[in-house]
Amino acid sequence: APSPSTDGTDGTAEPGGEGSATGEPAEPPPASEEPEGGLPAFGSEPAEAGASGELALGVAAERAARHEGFDRVVVELAGRGDPGWFVQQVDAPTRQGSGDPVQMAGEAFLVLVVRGVGYPQDTGVPEYAGPRELVPSDTEVLREVEVGGSYEGDWDASVGLAADRPYRVFSLADPPRVVLDVAHEG
Repeated sequence: APSPSTDGTDGTAEPGGEGSATGEPAEPPPASEEPEGGLPAFGSEPAEAGASGELALGVAAERAARHEGFDRVVVELAGRGDPGWFVQQVDAPTRQGSGDPVQMAGEAFLVLVVRGVGYPQDTGVPEYAGPRELVPSDTEVLREVEVGGSYEGDWDASVGLAADRPYRVFSLADPPRVVLDVAHEG
């Protein structure tokens, strides 16, 4: 297994990796990669930020891993623009567009929507070809991440948790990423 490095990568060839689909541990991003103004506080209220710039983004990778004090989900993007996001707790996850239920592991659920993501024919970014289900083996509260897809400029994922826990969401650049951290303690 790759060993963590101090530059915020997980030791694999993927740029900007804060973990892996298999839950391989990784170091949190160095302070220079934290969002402007520092990391947001953990909370349980819905969180939202708008996308901006010349939006031509596509999802390149998604990964999940355990960190000291929290589990992390990273949605890495390719293309142009600054992604936005929306995250909230839900009683039961559903697919955007159809409303069909998502069957997944967990006792509590979050929906994560990345804003500013387009279709490959519009963005020039190849369609996401990674795993549709991430089941990390070493996370403390994260049980499963079910990848949805793009719909009207949004890309979604459902996140199954062992229990309700506070969370925070923010974006990083170079490459653009939306990061969801879920605290181990309530």
